[in-house]
Amino acid sequence: MLDCIKVTLVIDDIYTTGATVDSIARLLKAVGVSRAYVITFSAGADMVKEAV
Repeated sequence: MLDCIKVTLVIDDIYTTGATVDSIARLLKAVGVSRAYVITFSAGADMVKEAV
């Protein structure tokens, strides 16, 4: 079913450790998606401190 999808957009509510994004990226790669973009609406406090 996903064999025709090559590019996808992943929308996540929060980015803290990156575990969710990493897991979905591995899954998408396994089914043949060549490019995945990620949008999150917020980040954990530890991520914000690193970015500033």
